[in-house]
Amino acid sequence: MMAVPSFWLAIVMIILFGEKWKLLPTNGVGGIRHMILPSVTLACANIAMTQRLMRSSMLTEFGRQYMLAADAKGIKKSRLMLCHAFPNAVLPVITLFGNYLGGMLGGSVIIENMFSLPGIGSYVLEAIHSRDYPVIQGYVLFTGVIYVTVSLAADLLCAWLNPKIRLGDGGKRGEGGRNE
Repeated sequence: MMAVPSFWLAIVMIILFGEKWKLLPTNGVGGIRHMILPSVTLACANIAMTQRLMRSSMLTEFGRQYMLAADAKGIKKSRLMLCHAFPNAVLPVITLFGNYLGGMLGGSVIIENMFSLPGIGSYVLEAIHSRDYPVIQGYVLFTGVIYVTVSLAADLLCAWLNPKIRLGDGGKRGEGGRNE
């Protein structure tokens, strides 16, 4: 799914789910049913990469010594996964989500156009066609502020979840760092 362009996936999903099987509406604004195809199309590549990163992080955590020790103590596998491995493995995924937002904001322009949705992406596309530079600049500024805010929130969430990230001096307490 990472290699599939979103515009191509949108066309395939419109043909299959909207035209052939007639399960979902393919355009316009309405209830939750109208948002399923655009949401899935926009999220598919991100879901694939997130799943791969989460799997890799969990496998790395399972190989760590504290996991082997906890397993040797006889702790249940479900508790090992949820209480020990998952909190450590989810940190790279949170950081990745913060970075994916930029791609999702840019991809929303294509998705809104493909599914005929009114939104900021469609508005900026019209501004590009009519050479409305203040609107384009406002869009770039708005998306930049949103991207930086979400990246900062992801970093703060990681620092809150893992105390080692909060140190700020590389974990060198007592070696000339600020916290002596």
